[in-house]
Amino acid sequence: MTLTISRLSGAFGAEVRGVDLAHGLGDNLFQTLKQSWLDHDGVIVVRDQHRLTPTQHVDLASRFGELLDPDTPDHRLAGHPLIYRVSYPVEDAPKPREFVDTGNAWHADYADAGTWSGVSILHVIEMPPKGGDIFFADLYAAYDALSPAMQQMLAPLAAVHSSAAHVRHRDGKPGSVHPIVRTHPETGRKLLFVSPGFTTAIVGLNAKESDSLLGFLKDHVTQPAFILRHRWIAGDLVFWDNRCNLHNAMGDYAGGGRVTFHRVSVRG
Repeated sequence: MTLTISRLSGAFGAEVRGVDLAHGLGDNLFQTLKQSWLDHDGVIVVRDQHRLTPTQHVDLASRFGELLDPDTPDHRLAGHPLIYRVSYPVEDAPKPREFVDTGNAWHADYADAGTWSGVSILHVIEMPPKGGDIFFADLYAAYDALSPAMQQMLAPLAAVHSSAAHVRHRDGKPGSVHPIVRTHPETGRKLLFVSPGFTTAIVGLNAKESDSLLGFLKDHVTQPAFILRHRWIAGDLVFWDNRCNLHNAMGDYAGGGRVTFHRVSVRG
């Protein structure tokens, strides 16, 4: 097979074909995949990984750094406690984790828990024929599009991230505080770390000031120019970077069949 890497969309992201990671991952191939992930603003999709085992999935993720425990412990895969597993028939269950308002659940994994997650690697095992698309937002591009005056104003500010209003299993948790403007530790690029679903307040501003500024920033980071929409296909291995991406996974599965996927996350 010949390894090919091509743009996934006009906005950002890359598609990788011609590699079977179940055969093993040498240092050169790993560095190629990692660099492509960094160069394409944090999202790559490696196609046709049908034979990848849970052990190989965990081993691959560990090449990126320290692995994180699943943020929903009841979804741990038996025998592989670092894998977050979702599996259910479409007609018999709602979307996992029961977002109160799915369309407003843009977030970065683990941000509300105080840990800045790096890469999340999700392996699609089964997927219904319709629905369930995932959206990614490019926080580099969102920052770059701001005026220099707005960038300067935001530079010293921090904001609270909390999932209590959206994810029922975390009700009552206070959330965590993160700078609004962050510098990616591997690329050195600045990004705008605000999510419509989980950023609740700007530290040091009164409620009216905070709501006004956050309203602008939340609309800004999810405008179409910064968005990648990905349709899941069984066998996909999707890498995204929680340090420079938001994501919003829709729950509109249809057409029968079953949803099954495994995700492993790495500390940022």
